[in-house]
Amino acid sequence: MKKTFTVIISFLLLSNLNAQWINSEFPLDKDLNRIFYTSDKKLWGYGGSPNIYLLNSYDGGNSYTFNNITFRTISSFSPITDKTAFLIGSTASIGTSIFKSDDGGATWSALSKTPDSIFYNSTPSLIVFDSVNLCLFSRRLSNSCNEIYTSNDAGLNWVRSSCDSLVGIPNQLDRIPNLVSKIGNKAVITLGDCIYKLHNNGTSCKIEPYLTKFTYLTFIDSINVVGFKTYTKIPYDYSTIHFSSNGGADWDSLPQTFKDIVTISFAKSFDKDKSGYLIAGTSQGAIYSSDKGRTWKNFDYSPHKFLTFYDRNNGLSYSPRNNGGLGLRLFTGEFLNINRSPSPLAISVFPNPTQNILNINIEDDILKKTIGIQVVSVNGQVFNLLGINKTIDISYLKQGVYCLVINSEKGVYKINFVKE
Repeated sequence: MKKTFTVIISFLLLSNLNAQWINSEFPLDKDLNRIFYTSDKKLWGYGGSPNIYLLNSYDGGNSYTFNNITFRTISSFSPITDKTAFLIGSTASIGTSIFKSDDGGATWSALSKTPDSIFYNSTPSLIVFDSVNLCLFSRRLSNSCNEIYTSNDAGLNWVRSSCDSLVGIPNQLDRIPNLVSKIGNKAVITLGDCIYKLHNNGTSCKIEPYLTKFTYLTFIDSINVVGFKTYTKIPYDYSTIHFSSNGGADWDSLPQTFKDIVTISFAKSFDKDKSGYLIAGTSQGAIYSSDKGRTWKNFDYSPHKFLTFYDRNNGLSYSPRNNGGLGLRLFTGEFLNINRSPSPLAISVFPNPTQNILNINIEDDILKKTIGIQVVSVNGQVFNLLGINKTIDISYLKQGVYCLVINSEKGVYKINFVKE
């Protein structure tokens, strides 16, 4: 039995696409790797290569200060409050260690009692549950098994957790453990073919087979999870979005594809009747979901190397200028307002991905006023289709991601599909 997938697509006037973005006074000679909110005014971040610098903002991203200390590498960065943050990094004088700041990032000091062997030939993941409870996930040197250390005094002392018998996967030992999400005193890490669910600040854990592999996961709460998978295809990578309402035991998938999603972040909501918003940025635009990942709407079509929001009124985007991007920009106003006019159009396509035939469900009134239908490849090649039909033959197309363009008197409507 064929399944029909409903896709919500927002069609915005170009004049409104960037109306809410303003340029930040970020130095043009600086690059950004990541930036984080701990409040609507305080931001932490780092950037640069090969020498990595730390940066701070105390006015919501309008101005920045840069720390004198430089790092050769930063593998984990975890701001907790406006004053406190931890990171794993290496400097020329100290080597690799855990560093902590208690003054908003003005100064950083290395923790002296990190387990001796934890950084040798290994890149651990640092999980910061709160200002005192920390967890390190790494690999034991003696038998190449995974191990977990925990600290309940902000890294002054460490003990090996009860997950002492975690077994590494021989053909994937060189992979860096990937912390995919954290809620309260729980965290989820993926490594190789296993998923590690940590409880009680890392002192206990459960290991499960990693049957549904994702590039990144975001937990909205203890049961609602959203993830995406990124596929490497020529001429560009694309991503698919998936969601679960039972903690990841079962997954549903959205039919449409998105271009090279990097992360999906969670924006807080201060409305009593709303749980918050999921935000994702790609090189082709930004999307958001207000229903725990079930439907997504565009609110801009400009490039994003990364996109992060504190709430629906405070966010920022970065894309390098030397790569055709727009630099660092701040978002002002409420992004939900952008999509209130015109109303979204619900259409559906199936199957997606497909090999030969693509079926389109579209309102009859729009179909009657359709002037033409096109298929556009990612490199701009246009295929004009003969006739106005709800079923089209795409067997002649090469494998890849395409955009179906419906030109109607009521507007131009687009949706991506994958040819297998």
